[in-house]
Amino acid sequence: MKLKLLHDVDSKSMTQSAIAKKYGVAKSTVSTIIKKRSQIEFACNSSIYHPERKRMRTGRAENVEEALFSWFKQAQAMNAPISGEILMNVANQLAEEMKVEFTPRTGWLDRFKKRRGITCKTASREAGSVTAEQTDTWLSSTLPALLLEYSREDIYNCDETGLYYKCLPDKTLALKGETCSGGEKAKHRLTVLVAANMSGTDKLPLLVIGKASKPRCFKNVNTLPLDYTANKKSWMTGAVFEKWLRKMDRKFHSQGHQTLMVVDNCPAHPQVDNLKAIKLVFLPLKATSKLQSCDQGIIQSLKRHYRRQLLQKYILYLQTAGKVRDIDAFDISVLEALYMLQTAWTNVSESTVSNCFRHAGFKTQEARDVEKTPEELADQTDFLSLFERLQNLIPMEETAQAFCDIDSAVIVCEEEATIQGISNAVNNEHDDHDDSGQEEEEAEGEEEQPTKKPKTASEVRAAVTILQEFALEQGNDNLIDLVCSIDNTVTSHLVNRKSQTQTKIDQFFQKKN
Repeated sequence: MKLKLLHDVDSKSMTQSAIAKKYGVAKSTVSTIIKKRSQIEFACNSSIYHPERKRMRTGRAENVEEALFSWFKQAQAMNAPISGEILMNVANQLAEEMKVEFTPRTGWLDRFKKRRGITCKTASREAGSVTAEQTDTWLSSTLPALLLEYSREDIYNCDETGLYYKCLPDKTLALKGETCSGGEKAKHRLTVLVAANMSGTDKLPLLVIGKASKPRCFKNVNTLPLDYTANKKSWMTGAVFEKWLRKMDRKFHSQGHQTLMVVDNCPAHPQVDNLKAIKLVFLPLKATSKLQSCDQGIIQSLKRHYRRQLLQKYILYLQTAGKVRDIDAFDISVLEALYMLQTAWTNVSESTVSNCFRHAGFKTQEARDVEKTPEELADQTDFLSLFERLQNLIPMEETAQAFCDIDSAVIVCEEEATIQGISNAVNNEHDDHDDSGQEEEEAEGEEEQPTKKPKTASEVRAAVTILQEFALEQGNDNLIDLVCSIDNTVTSHLVNRKSQTQTKIDQFFQKKN
């Protein structure tokens, strides 16, 4: 009944007062149900709730059950045999790891399986090992059948990538080849989920995973330019992926679209049941480097656009007002990184996305490779030009390509389903933690504010920062997008303008012969 009520709210065909009257409840009850939307939808979609049950009851050790269900889905994904005895043993290990006083018994197991809809049967999914024959089967049989069933606009691929969001070219040697599974370097790493459709006409909003849930740069911020979440390793987890996928499922369902979502086969991508508008399909194991569309250039294009903005800000910092700057003092906050990622994703072209799908084998008879647009070629040229300008300011041995690929090996999820890893992930999901290591965003500006003179680069940057803060305070999506565009345009103008010298009045007059 609550789910039906929420559907009526989403349809916007009735007022809340009318909905309350329809279901025979107070208007305040409708507001309470809306506030608990995520809890109600999760319960319905994850088989905790069944039609014959009157209440959404959970077990005594809710965190242990959540961790056990996460382990179950990962074991199911690997076609591992699962019995009731195995579930009880794993539950006991999880309780010990999570330091929860809990002893699993047969009665609890029966109730747990009923709440979660578990029958202890393996799910239908690719086997644990893959051969060249299986890859060929995917390209020659499985994929063509899917292409006939769905249109190009309704076929999506998603993938995660690590991003050293404040790494500069002169620091890449120290990070080259690092997997960054934790430690100090993880503080400067974000995980970014990228998703787009086959035609390139729909790039889904980026999901960014950080280390701190509330870094100080988010203070007084009501709306972020991108979807953001956090855990202690800034990794993708099964819970984060499922939450994102269900959000996209609600979006497509409300639009009346039936879509296909192709993902790689990893522990952070569990099988998600009861989706209404998304069919989830997994790529063969150990073949994602060739079959994953996002790995064919979409992610690389995103990072190049991001790092082009980073280079612009760095060059501007070094050149501002002709002052000698402390190189190590340059910094980028998480909030600035989100703005730059939003702009970078906007700049990834439709042709780039569609070509990358074709390179991964997503081909139709009428589809042909599209050559790079003049805008794409100009972006690449601009990036190389900026890199060369920085090399003239700061001698360094790294190449532009090495700078772009610095975080290509960064780990973005738990590689194997371990008891400790699952328990930590569940604890992190319930942990609203801060990270004191996050640097507070510093206000840019000159010590002495000039009067009646052309605006300095620092003043302009400070004005853009104020616009960013105002847009986030207002929570207006259109305003946020506009400010992102302003930030990119203003920075490009400041970097490329010819001179900051003030024009004198006698320059307007020419001497007569």
